[in-house]
Amino acid sequence: MRSTPSNPYRDSDLIELAEQCMRRARELNDRVQRTPEQRAALASDTAYLLTAAGSALDSSEYMPGNPEYATKGGEKISVNECMQWHLRHVHNSRYRTFLRALDMAAGKNREAWRVDVVIDGKKPDAMAVESDEGLRAVLDALAKLPRWGYRRRG
Repeated sequence: MRSTPSNPYRDSDLIELAEQCMRRARELNDRVQRTPEQRAALASDTAYLLTAAGSALDSSEYMPGNPEYATKGGEKISVNECMQWHLRHVHNSRYRTFLRALDMAAGKNREAWRVDVVIDGKKPDAMAVESDEGLRAVLDALAKLPRWGYRRRG
């Protein structure tokens, strides 16, 4: 009997999933000749990526990575699974808060701001998700932007 391989994207956070989805979209849009085997491998990997992204967007109870999934065989709840799920949601919530504030503050130049800015030696994306204090520092930096948003100098 063949075992189903585990999803390589299952433990990815929203930042990683967003980057992977954008990379995959570019890859799928490339006009590249692929062998049937390459197309099959790409389709299979894309299915894993979409499953993980879907789970991150709407985490139904019995998706891998959710605490209910670990207990589907009748096992007791797993404190570790519950805490991992909670911490993933806290991490993802911080990221979503950062993106919303970034959209409001930097406008169409949000990507330039993400590339150009360093706060206390860290990139804003990483700082915003590491802790509530990091998120607050990034939000403070965004709040200091002029009303018209961010513009590159030079």
